[in-house]
Amino acid sequence: MKNIIYFSVKHPISVLMIFLALALLGFISLFRVGIDYMPKIGDRKIHVVTEYSGITASEIRRVVAIPLDRGLSSVKSLKNMESVCRTGISVITLNFKYKTDINLAMIECRQIVDETFRLLPSLCGKPAVYKSHSESNPTVSIACVPKDGNLAEARHFCELDVVTQLQR
Repeated sequence: MKNIIYFSVKHPISVLMIFLALALLGFISLFRVGIDYMPKIGDRKIHVVTEYSGITASEIRRVVAIPLDRGLSSVKSLKNMESVCRTGISVITLNFKYKTDINLAMIECRQIVDETFRLLPSLCGKPAVYKSHSESNPTVSIACVPKDGNLAEARHFCELDVVTQLQR
């Protein structure tokens, strides 16, 4: 260690050239290393979708989402959980840690959903558990927002012009 310090003090230009050469090699290798050597990291998400028609979003949250949230919060390797409630539907998204086996987590989620289903109202549909497939099926979303607020005209424009252009 003492020799390295002594050399660095005595030869500052040489040390600077060594660091610049290493930085240049790192920069060159950044563009030359193929993406094939990078590991594939897929989404670690599971969605639990529950339909309950004829009920408001606040009621769905109270009678469906909260009991499911309580049950699903005990799943192993859970990073965070989000729930969205709309009129007639509740969607709970579970995000898992990196090294989680998503298939085992899905089995555990289905077991918890089956146990929690008994606590839900009788008219409520059985919650469906889905894996996120964004790695294998990339999604592109196109939004058409009218400037004047005429949604019927925007829909007509999208159906006639945008859809036909995309189908080509």
